[in-house]
Amino acid sequence: MKNVFISITLVIGCIANPIKSQNTAGKTIQQLYLFNECIKTDVCKFVNENENSQSGAVYFTNKGNVIYHTIDFKGDTVRYYNGTYIKNPTSITIVLKNEFYYKGKWDARWDAAEPDYKKGKSRSIKPLTITLQSSCEPNNYLKPYSESEKKHAAVNYSQEPFGLVYFPYEETKNMKFYTWFFKQVPVLSNL
Repeated sequence: MKNVFISITLVIGCIANPIKSQNTAGKTIQQLYLFNECIKTDVCKFVNENENSQSGAVYFTNKGNVIYHTIDFKGDTVRYYNGTYIKNPTSITIVLKNEFYYKGKWDARWDAAEPDYKKGKSRSIKPLTITLQSSCEPNNYLKPYSESEKKHAAVNYSQEPFGLVYFPYEETKNMKFYTWFFKQVPVLSNL
């Protein structure tokens, strides 16, 4: 009788099978996250910021509210969405119900005498639900693209687009734009 050797190779894909976060279910957080589009590699790598990539910021408040901003490099309207979130051990579910918007460019001066945002308006929107999954990094989150989103994003990149990566961000003492900005807009300041 001959000996039979079986070789098994185990491949663990961090992006495809995210590890469980150290976060506790049901607790709120007060944290600013930045997000950026990524391409699929062994570790999700950010796409260089350009007019075709998606990026923005999400601010989770300890009152259970969220402010969500996607930078529109080409548009002439700036939008900040807000709603609520539920934090679970391996995900965060965001439900956006309102929009604060104003005519202006994403990089317009906000410290001008009459900044664009002071002419902004608020309105209710059809609820939009976004689920962020725990990523390879314990404090990071990932929103994988659907197949149709991958096809749409692939037009802009030579490598396979995978989704959006959300990572915690601490604003520096000298430049606290997001936290400063949210306090200037009455509809956002009390969230």
